[in-house]
Amino acid sequence: MAEAKKIDTLQNIELAEGVEIRLRPAGALVRGWAFLLDLLFRGIWFLVLSVVTTLFGAFVNASV
Repeated sequence: MAEAKKIDTLQNIELAEGVEIRLRPAGALVRGWAFLLDLLFRGIWFLVLSVVTTLFGAFVNASV
């Protein structure tokens, strides 16, 4: 029985300085988790900005 060959996922990339590096792209699961984490951070940031602008608007409106 023939042994299955592994797929090499390493990519060689040459940088502007002439240095060659080898990178392995992330898989779908890792990228999905990263997307969800980014979405969570954006949601928290949006919530904080919403609260700050609401409080600022209430303060400005109360002083008029």
